[in-house]
Amino acid sequence: MSGHRRTGADAAPTFRSALHHRDFRLLLLGHGAGTVAQLMMTLAVGIEALDRTSSSVWVSVTVALGFVPYVISSGYAGVLADRWSRSVCWSSRSPAEPSVPWSPAPDCCWAGRSRC
Repeated sequence: MSGHRRTGADAAPTFRSALHHRDFRLLLLGHGAGTVAQLMMTLAVGIEALDRTSSSVWVSVTVALGFVPYVISSGYAGVLADRWSRSVCWSSRSPAEPSVPWSPAPDCCWAGRSRC
């Protein structure tokens, strides 16, 4: 292409053009907030492990164990995603998500208790 800029229907989509869609901006904002929250939780668990044990080894073990579910489930999730439609995969994933905030660790944090 010699200096010709594509416009209209033949123009390649850009990241900036994607930001013009409200739903995509909300998705991007939600993903960013979720990522920050997950990193804060990892940090909080590490700090709590250090506070309870005063051992950097247990901090490392605790943080490393936080990644085990991803390591174990990612291979199986890929196989399942290839076998079934996207809607089946999403519907089977959603019922477990509401139970996460009711686990004992976040409850202790929200209640302001230092020991549970």
